Amino acid sequence: MISRRIHRYIGLALLFPMIGWALTGVVFLVKPGYDRAYEIITIKTYPLEQTLNIAANESWEEVKVIKSVLGHHLLVTAAGKTHHLDFNTLKQRPTPSMIEVTRLVEDAIADKRDRYGSVQAVDGTTAYTTTGIEVTLDWDELKLNQIGADRHFIDGLYKVHYLQWTPWRLANEVLAIVGLLLLITLTLIGLRIYLKTAR
Repeated sequence: MISRRIHRYIGLALLFPMIGWALTGVVFLVKPGYDRAYEIITIKTYPLEQTLNIAANESWEEVKVIKSVLGHHLLVTAAGKTHHLDFNTLKQRPTPSMIEVTRLVEDAIADKRDRYGSVQAVDGTTAYTTTGIEVTLDWDELKLNQIGADRHFIDGLYKVHYLQWTPWRLANEVLAIVGLLLLITLTLIGLRIYLKTAR
């Protein structure tokens, strides 16, 4: 009797988490809208039309020369980290201006206006488009990352699925552990009730 009552209470406590796990699990399996939500956009590059002489440094592990709408870019990797250097001084190239960020992003999304529209505003190295997409420029790596409402929604589903229900990491970890322990307890009690009934 006590086992059945405990089993019932734990089942009720896990009712909403189980529904959440099931529904979000279906979404993760089918992955509707994932292609657009996690689409990778890249800096548009152009052919190098001239030979560029660069004074090599023995500490450089990798060297890339890229031509974008802003001109030539020198990307070098040293000690596992990529640096965006100025061709003439070989010093760190300064953070781009709002106009430069706009030009880079506009050039990258030129053939994807249905999702991105056009750049509406720029804050630092993040461009905000007319369709509500945030496009962030990693200047050192010369890469773009986009995130919109659809990706925020999917990321929210992951938080529901993995019991990340609070803003605090420790609380979420405790919640997840308690949830798993309750699930294991529910299973063991259910098995015990079954074995007793089967006798």
